[in-house]
Amino acid sequence: MKDSAPTIRDSASLGRFLGAGVRMLLVSLIFMGDTTGWTARDIWTERRKAVRSVRDGVERMRSDRLAASFPSLNPGFVPVESSGLPAWLANAVGLYADVGTYVPPAPGQRRVLIHVQDLHAVEEAQRNIASLLDQLAGSAGGTDGLWVGLEGAAGPFRTNDFRALAAPSVIRRVSDRFLRAGLISGPEFFSLTTERPFRLWGTEDPAAYEANIRALTQTFPTQSQDNARLLQARRRMDTLKKALYPPALLALDEAQMAYESNQLALTGYVQKLAENVSDRDLGPSLLRYRDALRLEANLSFTSVETDQRRLLEHLAPLLTDLERRRLTEAGLACRLGRARHGSFLTALKEICRQHRVDLAGYPHFLAHNAYVEKVEGLRAEDLMGMLNGWLIDK
Repeated sequence: MKDSAPTIRDSASLGRFLGAGVRMLLVSLIFMGDTTGWTARDIWTERRKAVRSVRDGVERMRSDRLAASFPSLNPGFVPVESSGLPAWLANAVGLYADVGTYVPPAPGQRRVLIHVQDLHAVEEAQRNIASLLDQLAGSAGGTDGLWVGLEGAAGPFRTNDFRALAAPSVIRRVSDRFLRAGLISGPEFFSLTTERPFRLWGTEDPAAYEANIRALTQTFPTQSQDNARLLQARRRMDTLKKALYPPALLALDEAQMAYESNQLALTGYVQKLAENVSDRDLGPSLLRYRDALRLEANLSFTSVETDQRRLLEHLAPLLTDLERRRLTEAGLACRLGRARHGSFLTALKEICRQHRVDLAGYPHFLAHNAYVEKVEGLRAEDLMGMLNGWLIDK
């Protein structure tokens, strides 16, 4: 059974689809809407929740705020060196995205192209894109508004027409349902719900797009035969390798093939390459990454979270407003890529020393900080460049 070929999204068709959907959902909201938010039962439920929250103590709330400023506990990450980012870009994307590669504009050029990549058809990812676009529109959109180009579409989107159909709160509820159902994307959700100026534009060339689809679908009839030929050629190549390659080269080749076919993660790939190799031959980036992997292997992130929570609950009632603000600002600067993790840890250690809080009592938290400091400053492109160069040399 063949998959049907995708077609480019036409803005007028999208307009008719969204228009009908908005009218349909407006009717359903009026006649079948969920009105429990207005019942007395829910009002008192929320009030009881608030009372319980107060009884739980103000200090827990303070520690929660501090916890939000701590560097995230994210195993297996490679931080990107972002010290060269302009402040507006770091502030705009730091809360919603990681910067992969930054290329500054040429002298005299003011326009900046930001390529946003995330998972298709995943609600959480699309909501994140919508939040990122709203943040960019507020900080970098200018008086003309943010220009947003979308793949898989051609020409202007007419989402502004639908914003006038009902009150903003109703449009948001309708858009939210559409997004949950996968009927619209994050950028379309942004365009329907934002209060900031913007332009949403499909960037595809319809003729080239359709030609690409035809080229793809023309391969479907012979796909099984082509796959069989490739498999046969690969088996012959493997037989020759086993006959001609020495054991060390064969192991290296198998690791590389497994990595390129996504059967082996980067972490396992580096560990395979590092076996029986001197530190001098690995080079600084690969050596640093290998050491970080070893630290990570010995970490228990559950224990790290427990240590962090204990530390915050101990520290929160001792802090002055100035100290709390300093620690929060240091953690936020670290998360936004404007400062290194070491600066946050320095501030934390100084505050703990002033209040006679011994960090030695939180060994898992300290181990995690050592791990983060080890990988901090690694650039993914440098790591991959050194990895490829190392393979060529070998």
